Amino acid sequence: EYGWAKVKGQSMNAHQPIPIEEGDYVLFGKPWHENQDAIVIACRFFVETENEYLTKKFVAKDCLLVSVTNDTSQEYPPIRLNDEYTILGTVIAVAKPKK
Repeated sequence: EYGWAKVKGQSMNAHQPIPIEEGDYVLFGKPWHENQDAIVIACRFFVETENEYLTKKFVAKDCLLVSVTNDTSQEYPPIRLNDEYTILGTVIAVAKPKK
């Protein structure tokens, strides 16, 4: 199974080898393997009709979702993976819009 997500925000704009920037599309695939570091799509469920989706680096050793950014206009604290978040899949490609 695969899915596409449109990126909003700059929390992964310093990722290498390809920066993931606002307006990009990321292709993600299932399954996700929790014992390895990866760029993932995570979902935080608020209510049945309202969810928050995140593109983050998953650090397996610490069970954290972290940003890889050079954006200093706001804070991007690490997020501890817990029952509020579900990993939907691993990012396998980034599509950038034509400029």
